Amino acid sequence: MNTKMNKSEGQATGKALSQIARRSIEAAFRGDTEEPAIAVAGILGEQHGVFVTIRGRQGKLRGCVGTLTPHFANTAEETWRVARDAAFLDGRFAPVGAHELEHLRFEVSVLFPLEEVTSTAELDPRRYGVVLATKDNRRGVLLPDVKGIKTVGQQLITARLKGGIGEFEPVRIQRFAVKKFCEED
Repeated sequence: MNTKMNKSEGQATGKALSQIARRSIEAAFRGDTEEPAIAVAGILGEQHGVFVTIRGRQGKLRGCVGTLTPHFANTAEETWRVARDAAFLDGRFAPVGAHELEHLRFEVSVLFPLEEVTSTAELDPRRYGVVLATKDNRRGVLLPDVKGIKTVGQQLITARLKGGIGEFEPVRIQRFAVKKFCEED
């Protein structure tokens, strides 16, 4: 899969994905259960895991949920469904309210396949997200380029905390690249 796209393709894809996320939440507030027909050219028609991050006023995190591997037919459908989970099912936050919608900004991170990591030298917190997994299926996942995470050590500690994984517990480490698209103000 190609992670490269020209600037106009990237802008069009980013606009489409953020609009899909926003329209999904608007539709949920109206009680619509059917997703609209969406043109699925390029990356929108491919299968990818997706994370939808929702930010409120002053960029405050309001929800972030995703899939590491695709569960639906294409990236457009994945985004539609994951956006609802981010808005209404992220256990760290109360569900998003309709009154908040005009102040929310949507970010969609399209994930590329997980890669096994044999050495922490293969990690770069600005370029790659990370998945730490234990034998009993606890997982800590961290997207790349997270504010405040500058070193591999910080990335690994944060992923362990997110997954409830002890400092010295053995883990399987995987990394992944993303293409991140942010809704314009």
